[in-house]
Amino acid sequence: AVLRNRSGCAEGADQLAAEAEARIATHASRVRKELEKELAGLPGPYAEPAGAVLLAFVEDKPAGCVALKPVQINGAGAERVCEMKRLWVRPEYQARGLGRALTQAALDLARELGYSAIVLDTMPRTMQAACALYRSMGFELLRGSYDSAANRLMDVGEMVYLRRELA
Repeated sequence: AVLRNRSGCAEGADQLAAEAEARIATHASRVRKELEKELAGLPGPYAEPAGAVLLAFVEDKPAGCVALKPVQINGAGAERVCEMKRLWVRPEYQARGLGRALTQAALDLARELGYSAIVLDTMPRTMQAACALYRSMGFELLRGSYDSAANRLMDVGEMVYLRRELA
């Protein structure tokens, strides 16, 4: 089951995001600090009504998460675009379709919230499965990038930027 912002979600999201951070420990320490700051301020930019934190549960245990937040894209005018962040499924629950279910729930919610497109950034060298999932779900490569904290904190050469229209 994928649930949205119910009581107790912050703790589950905290745990899941911390595990995700640990799995990608090769990131620069400044990225880690930015994630810690983000976790301390949840829901922060993911707050409703413009954003959300979604959790997947297996047998009442938090198994995965994903988040949505509004994003401004230079030159996009009045277009409403959101960013999908922090997709994570605990290793013991991987290969069960939870990543796909969370991504689909994020797409459905983004449409429900009135967004016309969803963007994300990912690192194909370290997140091959996630990249394959995104491409299989209709995300297309973006030329260039969009403004996100990760872009400002990392060597953007490692990043790939994807977009999916929600029409």
